[in-house]
Amino acid sequence: MDVATRILQWKEHPPEEWARAANRYLPHIVSALLIVALANKLAELTWTIIPGTPLNAAAPIVSVPTTRGNSVTAALDFSRITGSHLFGEASQAVAPVIETIVDAPDTNLNLELRGTLSSQDSESGWAIIADGRGKEKIYYVDDTIDDSGNTVLHAVYGDRILLNRAGNLETLRLPKELSAGAATATVRRTTAAPVASNSSLRNVLSQNASRITNVIRIVPHIEQGQMVGFRINPGQARAQFDALGLRPGDVVTEINGTAMTDPSRGLQVFEALGETTVASVTVLRNGQPEVLVIDTSQLAVLAEGRQ
Repeated sequence: MDVATRILQWKEHPPEEWARAANRYLPHIVSALLIVALANKLAELTWTIIPGTPLNAAAPIVSVPTTRGNSVTAALDFSRITGSHLFGEASQAVAPVIETIVDAPDTNLNLELRGTLSSQDSESGWAIIADGRGKEKIYYVDDTIDDSGNTVLHAVYGDRILLNRAGNLETLRLPKELSAGAATATVRRTTAAPVASNSSLRNVLSQNASRITNVIRIVPHIEQGQMVGFRINPGQARAQFDALGLRPGDVVTEINGTAMTDPSRGLQVFEALGETTVASVTVLRNGQPEVLVIDTSQLAVLAEGRQ
């Protein structure tokens, strides 16, 4: 009996026979399929729980055996590794660079240099410059001096500044009476030597401006073109700054009766605090003047703790 004849016979069967056949065989077929699917899932779950080598694990690397003599040489030949400088070479000690002041001609601009604060590289200081009307303003390196934009502050030194005027360097010097009286302060970025402890403020504010700026950062405060004092903020030694009773943003207007309106003497007065153990400091705090009496003996303990 061929397939075509069998198909014709199946078609002649009534629907009731098809239903009985389905009820008889279909549940067994479906059950068998479900058992196979369940067994497959259980197998996957078993391999997930039981540790073993993953299917996608990389093939083990087979090392090529070498002779014993070569392996010993490779293990002991450290000179080639150290000579290759895998982490770079240690920098050699560099001698400090002494910057040469450029000898530029004096400027004929109607400007007056009132004060400077220079650093060793001459590129991070500031200068107080007054225009022809006597109006003072603070300028930092690369700031434009005049309204035309042709003159820029190029460098700051102890007794002069360099101006870049339309591509040409010109010198603006401090007045002779100011430069003769040590009118400026120069910050030297060198390592400070240990200082012996005593009850003087000289433990914290030493004889050079670099140590002053370690405790107090000062910037001239100018109102309506005139300097009224120094705005102060804490330096790296915040504990010493707080011990002084000062607050960030205070404007120091007087120290021991000396007005801070002269930028040429501001830092010198700060340094002179070391002459006494008590100092009277007038500050503008939130726009109101306050007089602070600084007991510098507090600072001796802090100074000893830093040594």
